Amino acid sequence: MTELITGIGFPAMSEASIAKVSAFAEIASQAEQANVTTRHLLHAGMYARTMRLSAGHVLVGALVKVATIVIFNGDAEVYVGDGSMRLTGYHVIPADALRKQVFLAYSDCDITAIFPTDAGTVEQAENEATGEAESLLSRWEGNPNILQSRSPQCLTQQP
Repeated sequence: MTELITGIGFPAMSEASIAKVSAFAEIASQAEQANVTTRHLLHAGMYARTMRLSAGHVLVGALVKVATIVIFNGDAEVYVGDGSMRLTGYHVIPADALRKQVFLAYSDCDITAIFPTDAGTVEQAENEATGEAESLLSRWEGNPNILQSRSPQCLTQQP
């Protein structure tokens, strides 16, 4: 028997809510920034990026212009849509395009976003996902990137 379960989702955000997050991002950028490792995987026409957000830290995301599946594990307050919600535990979340979320971690959190793509490199996938790719933590000097691959290429050797 199939059972329909309704649950949480990350909806698209209004222009006003996106503007609030952008204003918060400007303020947050003045604080000391932590190094964050981003793990990347391109496989079977999908791109997945995973970040670990340490307890007590805040993550302000870029404006996402593609629909994704977000896999979350941890305990955090998330501002998305036009309000906030607390996520505790493990969740697989449908997430609409046009969102710019904020995570406040109460415990260490793992956050993965996955979307279909024809991209051949991480850079192409990031550029497809957001018009703010240069602001992604994976592009910041000093932040480690790990490319999971079946071949021995490193991130800087991608075509």
